Amino acid sequence: MSGASYFLAKGTKYEWASLLAGFCGSSAVLYDYFVSRPRRFRRLADEVIAKRFKVCPRCMYDLQGSPDDGVCPECGTGYTLKSLETDWSRHLAPWVRHG
Repeated sequence: MSGASYFLAKGTKYEWASLLAGFCGSSAVLYDYFVSRPRRFRRLADEVIAKRFKVCPRCMYDLQGSPDDGVCPECGTGYTLKSLETDWSRHLAPWVRHG
């Protein structure tokens, strides 16, 4: 047997190592999906709401010092205050903390 196929072969003394590696990999993916990702999105939602939605949805540039209607100085995306509020409200609705 060669290389990695030796460690993945059933019935070898290293079978437990491949099972453990598979379990750890699966656990990491599940942790990222169910714990880490929601935390990141909640943090993003809190930051965007604290900045009163004045964050470019394309490049995340802070638009607080910019006029209510204009173009993002970082990426050139046009925006209005109403469009920022609408876009961010729709994208962040599942992650906003209530209460």
